[in-house]
Amino acid sequence: MSDESKHSIELNRRHVAFGLTGVVMAATPFASAMATPTGTKAATAGSSCDACTAGIGEVWWAELITQDIDASGNFYTKVLGWERKPEDSTYTLFKNQKTEAAGVASEGSWALKGVPAGWLVYIQVENVDRAVEKTWAAGGKVLQSPFDLPNGDRLAILKDPGGAAFAVVTPSKIRSCPS
Repeated sequence: MSDESKHSIELNRRHVAFGLTGVVMAATPFASAMATPTGTKAATAGSSCDACTAGIGEVWWAELITQDIDASGNFYTKVLGWERKPEDSTYTLFKNQKTEAAGVASEGSWALKGVPAGWLVYIQVENVDRAVEKTWAAGGKVLQSPFDLPNGDRLAILKDPGGAAFAVVTPSKIRSCPS
C-alpha cells in the first residue's frame, strides 16, 4: 500500500471515527427531513469521550464533498460562523464552538470517487453489508464497496434511485459520551 493510501486511510479513520450526533443539520439540504437525535451529546475537543454514536438509522456524521475546500470553507465560515480546522490539503473539519460539526473533503479523493459535490450524510446501520444488499434490491447503486477502517468501523457509500449519495456505517463498537 502506498504512503498516500495509508495517509488517506488514516485521515478517513479520523474523520469517520467521530460519529458525531451533534451534527449541525441546518447547513445541509436534509435539514427539513432530519434532526439531530435527542438525548445524545457530541464529543468535544479535549473530551474523554472518543466519539459519540447515533442510533441505528440516524445520522452519524455529515461531510461536504467539494471541488474547492478553501472556497467552501470560507463560505461556511462567513455564513454559519464555523471555524475551520484543516487536517491537510484534502480534508478540513468544521467546528461549531468546541464541537466538531462536519467535515469537508475533496471531491474524488480515494474513498469518494464517483461521489458528486454536495453534502454526504453517514447513517448508522446494524450491518453495512446487508445495507448494500438492500440498496441493490431497492434499485440503488454502490459508489464505494464496503471497507473497514483501521479502527474497525465499516462503511460504504451508496446512491439512491433518485441519484442522491449517502454513506452507511457500522461502528466497530458502540461509543457513547458520558452524561
